[in-house]
Amino acid sequence: MSEFTIPSKEVTIGDVDYRVLAFLGTKSVTLVGKVMKIVGPSISEFFNETEDATTNAIKVFSQSLGDQDLAPIVKELLAGVTKEGKAVNLDRDFIGENFAHLPKLLVEVCMFNWGSAFREISI
Repeated sequence: MSEFTIPSKEVTIGDVDYRVLAFLGTKSVTLVGKVMKIVGPSISEFFNETEDATTNAIKVFSQSLGDQDLAPIVKELLAGVTKEGKAVNLDRDFIGENFAHLPKLLVEVCMFNWGSAFREISI
């Protein structure tokens, strides 16, 4: 039986090192649908060439959230991320000043897992 290694990437945000594991295929397909449902419309708005593109993107993003709880999706996205060899904990690792690490880390996770697909289809 051949050995299978899951790709990973080191990410440093501030002075904290994180290791991001790639999603397996099924998880990748499941999560990309959930994430694009939330952020897809705002991404399109952001790239409109208008003065209010950023403001409109934020407005569309907040509307697409509705009353949806983001925490379960964020936890799924971070399930393969470690800090100092331990799984990151949404409730403990992103408190106070470290909360700024969360959106940066989520972008890193998404780009590591789906960036090549986004580039291929020119998103």
